[in-house]
Amino acid sequence: IVVRMAGERALSNGVFQAGFAGTVLRTNLGFRVTVNPTAPFSNMQTVPVYAYARDYSNYSRVTNWNFTTADTTPPTATFTSPANGAAGVATNALVVVRWDDNAGVISNTLVMRVAGNTAFTNGAFQAGFTGTVLRTNLGFRVTADRTLPFSNSQGVAVYAYARDAAANARATNWIFSTPD
Repeated sequence: IVVRMAGERALSNGVFQAGFAGTVLRTNLGFRVTVNPTAPFSNMQTVPVYAYARDYSNYSRVTNWNFTTADTTPPTATFTSPANGAAGVATNALVVVRWDDNAGVISNTLVMRVAGNTAFTNGAFQAGFTGTVLRTNLGFRVTADRTLPFSNSQGVAVYAYARDAAANARATNWIFSTPD
């Protein structure tokens, strides 16, 4: 029995090769082989599998198939503005977050709260906010414009949340302050 996974020999003549472990069980009809790589495959990786077996009568069979690993990576906030910890930010500043994810961010899961008020949820800006939502290659950019300016000397806490098509979710928080 020979098994290759992702181009690497995993099992040869009943012996697992470096980087692989598993079991080989004899059944009524032949063998059942379970192969476990000792290191995980990459996120959303398509893994080709090649299996070869030959019986005592010298008959052989080759089987090939592919599987794709699950997406386990949540969206990433790749840009926020104003920056975390920024001081002296204009009282009319726009608040921006950009979410990226290879599996695709779902637009109706985007949430943004600014200074304790929900700015964006369920695909719409809420009372007291206007803005834009732009689709990017890998996700969305949400820009919230508060209809009333922030107060002077105000610490502004921002919360943003996104979920991707594989149900992975992430929230991010940041704070900025306006001038005295």
